[in-house]
Amino acid sequence: MEERIRRHRQNRPVAWRTLEAPLDLASPLKNALAAEDAPSVVLVDSIDVWVSNLLLDHEDEPVPKLEALALSHIQMLTELMGQSQAQFFLVSSEVGFSLVSPNALGRRFQDLLGLVNQALAAAADTVYLVAAGLPMQLKGPDSS
Repeated sequence: MEERIRRHRQNRPVAWRTLEAPLDLASPLKNALAAEDAPSVVLVDSIDVWVSNLLLDHEDEPVPKLEALALSHIQMLTELMGQSQAQFFLVSSEVGFSLVSPNALGRRFQDLLGLVNQALAAAADTVYLVAAGLPMQLKGPDSS
């Protein structure tokens, strides 16, 4: 995993500023957006890794408490997005098209990510589903 992360960092354009926030998305992003050299575009890659981190950090929490925590973080993120002039792109895996995991932790992840994805899609102006490299607009001004 460390090698994979190193390659990802190495392949990023030099002009990109990277903010790694494994558990708290909104607070560090709020600080970056308040800076004098605030970005005009923000790419959050990826929501599914963030959900995985949150789940593993709170693995023993009951489902309702974990869901409330995740949605609280998402609400802070969407409020920040609404207050910012930056353009946001959020990337997440779609887990609703796959098999249901036979593993309890896998099912918790699928359910939690599905809930988070729905909340983000509801708050977003535009939503795309990308399958086999082909984007399909699900929500937005050009969708019918």
